[in-house]
Amino acid sequence: MQNDMQCRKAELSPPWTSSSLVSCVAGCKERFQNLCNNVVYNKLTSTCTPVHPMAFSDPELVSQPGDELFSLQDKELTCDVAAGFQLQQACGAASCLLFNKTKTVFAEAQAACEAAGSTLFIPDTFERFALLPVNAIKQYWVGLKRSDNSFVWVNGNSVDLSFFNFMWAERQPDNYKGIEDCVIYFFKHATNNKLHDYPCNHEHEFICEQN
Repeated sequence: MQNDMQCRKAELSPPWTSSSLVSCVAGCKERFQNLCNNVVYNKLTSTCTPVHPMAFSDPELVSQPGDELFSLQDKELTCDVAAGFQLQQACGAASCLLFNKTKTVFAEAQAACEAAGSTLFIPDTFERFALLPVNAIKQYWVGLKRSDNSFVWVNGNSVDLSFFNFMWAERQPDNYKGIEDCVIYFFKHATNNKLHDYPCNHEHEFICEQN
């Protein structure tokens, strides 16, 4: 397990008393199964709190003296560095990402990723969303598109309803003029780094994720 002190934390449930980190993790897995990806364990108070690590401006769990955040998602990744993929890690998530600086329309971005043995990046959990960059004013295509009246990830999966409101910027998606069927990650400032629906024929940089 990786002790990740850099991430903001939001409670998955109220804390409970636990005699050790091992007991804390076991209790979290028993209660929340696959939702249990991260815990805050405090040795000083013997308390265990399951959390979703969250980045940016969302309400944060107030840390207490002795709190430590542990990720249960550690895994080995080998990125194709020669092809431009770099290991990105945040909040217990890890992936090999390529930030392509070529500006193009959504369909061509998707095709370029597939040609490189990858796919448009799918930030479909709180943890994976934290892999998105926060240090530059950029607009990137991500792997999400409108299908009928809902949004679907490019791998065919529906958006988790518990995650839907988190991922969108304020007043998004708005389908302005009824032509915004694709999605960009738009980093503008620290309170607005979320997703926006956008016309698919606009040209933007894009993020590929190694398969």
